Amino acid sequence: MKKLLLLLLPALLSSVCSAQHTQKSPKDTSPLNTEENKVNRSVDHSKTNTYEVTYNFRTGVYENNNIPLKVHVPTVFRIININRWAYDIDIKLRDSVLALSYSMEELSKELSRDDNILPEDGEKKNTSPGEESSPLLSEKDLSDDTDKNNTTQKGDYVKLLNQALRAQAERNYIEELRSQLKRLQESLLSQNAALLTDPKQSVQELDREIASPKSAEENDSLVLLRNRLQDILLKDSLIKTREEELKSLETTEKGVKIFMTNADLVIKNFEKLRGHYRNLIRIKEYSYSLYTIANDPQLTYDRFTQKHKEYCTEITSSLPWLSNEIDLFKEVYYDLVHNYDEMKYNYELRNMLKEGGWDKMHDRVNQLKKRADNMNSKVEGDKLKKEIAGIQYTAGSLSHEDTYQWISTPFQATKDVVIFDVEIKKKNNDHQDTRKPRKFRHEEFTKGGIRTDLGIGLAMS
Repeated sequence: MKKLLLLLLPALLSSVCSAQHTQKSPKDTSPLNTEENKVNRSVDHSKTNTYEVTYNFRTGVYENNNIPLKVHVPTVFRIININRWAYDIDIKLRDSVLALSYSMEELSKELSRDDNILPEDGEKKNTSPGEESSPLLSEKDLSDDTDKNNTTQKGDYVKLLNQALRAQAERNYIEELRSQLKRLQESLLSQNAALLTDPKQSVQELDREIASPKSAEENDSLVLLRNRLQDILLKDSLIKTREEELKSLETTEKGVKIFMTNADLVIKNFEKLRGHYRNLIRIKEYSYSLYTIANDPQLTYDRFTQKHKEYCTEITSSLPWLSNEIDLFKEVYYDLVHNYDEMKYNYELRNMLKEGGWDKMHDRVNQLKKRADNMNSKVEGDKLKKEIAGIQYTAGSLSHEDTYQWISTPFQATKDVVIFDVEIKKKNNDHQDTRKPRKFRHEEFTKGGIRTDLGIGLAMS
């Protein structure tokens, strides 16, 4: 029997080779992809060298195969109409992992985070991605809470402003005194210029002359002259006193000007800062919107094109502007801090006020500075620019058709049958989707090669 098998072996090998040669030689011109012939197993091998199993995730139907599956021919499992942002895909061959979905950057997790920009009051809101919710920030978080009980503070302002205004009035009064003094001095120059050399001494000498006997006319003339000299002395003394008081008032005036100028700049810069902050809220809104779109389990390329493509184009076109808004926010914040420091390091005003008065004076501006610091703590420039880059990547990925199909790593079969164990799971279970996770097996039998069976011996497939 063994001898008989040995004699038949060369003949069998020859017939196998001949059959394989015959199988390869004819060329079939049947179409590659037709509705009538969904599974096309006889095509020209020169057109493709990979056997492909195509599974339509949306319809649940297997579509065309490109060539017959043969031993040692690369085989791939393709899934179309599937949103790879929303699903994890795992395929195993028997007990070994055949292919895993190659990992896309886990940007959806970043997009779902709620710690990048928070409401201005610093309060975190835990919002599930599947819930109907507004963005974490809204206009009410930016409302201007005005202190309505600031009567005392206004009173302090009034006192200081009155002192500052008195400085100018005092300067005007001193100028008037000097003008009067000049006129008195000029009137005496024509009579006796020597009296102006030492007006005080001259008054004493005139008093002695008035006391000595003389005519009434001479006495009246001397009294008039003495009175003018006394007016000159009085006005000169008053000018010196007022000039000393003016120095104190000018110190107050300088401190008030420093405070008012820089406080006004802090308020103006705060309004600018708040405007930029409102604009930056859009980053979180865009992130949340893209997170919702990307995690839609029913999303396909056609559905995306019809419903979301225009919105994503609008988002990507506004990203350069938002990136510039981050830089402008930081510039305005630094200006605000500079003005605030200039206002606080006001030694002229500091020396005039008690601690309580100083605090009341700066209470409103301190509140604005605290709110500006709170906003700045949430606007981390590098972090937001990374989020913008993530938005750009996600919007671009959603716009590409390749995002909605998955192809396994090629596998070359060496045995009788290739078994694909396929498991498709949703990444986010918060979505109320009627579609359930899918777990199924697909088998493809191989052709070609030589098989040895103890029952029938050699066989060709």
